[in-house]
Amino acid sequence: MVPQYVIQDPTTSYAIELMRRIRTEVGWKAVCFYTTAEAVPNDREKWAELFSADFVAAEYRVQSDGLAAFIEHLKLQHDVQAVVPHNELCLSHANTIATALRLSWSQPKVLTRFRDKHALKSHLAAIDPSLRLNFTTLVDDPRDVLSAVVEHGLKRFVLKPNDGYANVNIGIFDAGVSAEIIQAHCQLAPKTRWLLEEYVEGTEFHCDGQVDAEGNITIVDVGRGHIIETAQRAVVRTRTDQVARGAPEFDVLADYTHRVIKASGLRRSPFHAEMRIDDRGPCLIECGARLIGGEYAALCNEMHGPPFDVFALAAHYYVTDAPFGEIALNWARYDSRLFSRVRGVSTDAERLHSLEGVTEVESLPQFFKWIEKPFVGQSLAATNSLISSAYALLIIASSPEEIEQVVTKIRGLVRWNRHPMTPVSRCEFALGVLRRGIKRRLRRHFRSNKRQLVSFE
Repeated sequence: MVPQYVIQDPTTSYAIELMRRIRTEVGWKAVCFYTTAEAVPNDREKWAELFSADFVAAEYRVQSDGLAAFIEHLKLQHDVQAVVPHNELCLSHANTIATALRLSWSQPKVLTRFRDKHALKSHLAAIDPSLRLNFTTLVDDPRDVLSAVVEHGLKRFVLKPNDGYANVNIGIFDAGVSAEIIQAHCQLAPKTRWLLEEYVEGTEFHCDGQVDAEGNITIVDVGRGHIIETAQRAVVRTRTDQVARGAPEFDVLADYTHRVIKASGLRRSPFHAEMRIDDRGPCLIECGARLIGGEYAALCNEMHGPPFDVFALAAHYYVTDAPFGEIALNWARYDSRLFSRVRGVSTDAERLHSLEGVTEVESLPQFFKWIEKPFVGQSLAATNSLISSAYALLIIASSPEEIEQVVTKIRGLVRWNRHPMTPVSRCEFALGVLRRGIKRRLRRHFRSNKRQLVSFE
């Protein structure tokens, strides 16, 4: 049999990029599996690779209780040599499959900890006791929370899902909070296990890179996050700015991240670490065994320029333990211009019936591209995580000061629902919603009637 690799729910830009790199490097095809009906692709133009026999060897529907049966099928019908976890939510299944198939990439204990925030920090503390880490503990109910807060003298604390991602269901609380408020927060995800963390003041940063088969660590970029707390105690990242190689924080964060990854035991994986710096130095918030999300990985390629390719680097180590060769980081180019990812914030749940400023933003010399372009008819939720932004775009500037000026201008330009609807605008709005509704129904029709996949339940 021809070697193949397994990839879960590959309807993301990162998955497609990794599939392209694997085809270029080793020529293997993908065994795709989809965990929900919504994840099954139906747009042949958008997801051309997923409809191509040049890229895909087979595709399956694997429901929550069907993973074990699917793995047995893989053993019998496919020569699987690798798994490719292209985002946080794919890591658990990738770890399970790699372990069951005894793949060389398999790291069962290490990767399990990367989906268990408490276990990871506990492990880091045991391996490197001098590494600064904040207090964490698992809690089940408000009584556990308030008891831990008193026992450890916490003035502020964070509650988050222990296996969470994208800042979803994170809450920040003061020590005097009531049990009723804690209970209301826990009801956001009643079945999750909650992690209580000591709140760390200071500025938030991230550091990205790659670790090879021997544990050698390469730092690719450092970024600064701009964070606000909502009235509902949620955490919202309004933008992320590239940090220049020559900035004083860069080496401090790179060195700290190096220690985190070394202590974690991670191999053959990209990583994304998030930290805060206060007057005591850096302190880990969390760390993922994955590429940075939100289209920022592709931005790392722009920062260093060709031939550097973060997707080729990650794909290489997913499929082999052989050395990649020279990693073409270009720090001179990296420092020559600064990128920023800007996110729009919505304070209310609403639907856009009018929109201003999009064309004006696109005409700015600093505009690079939209990540999530706003549109009339768009349904907005109140922004409370990385997946509920009103819009997102990338800009390029020559300095942090210029970034600040441009971001202020963008927020002044992009406005919505500022005026009452007129009969004409009401008609245009209704037609737009109707057209999108028809497209959704057609997609559901083709999903249900044209993509009948072998299913494991």
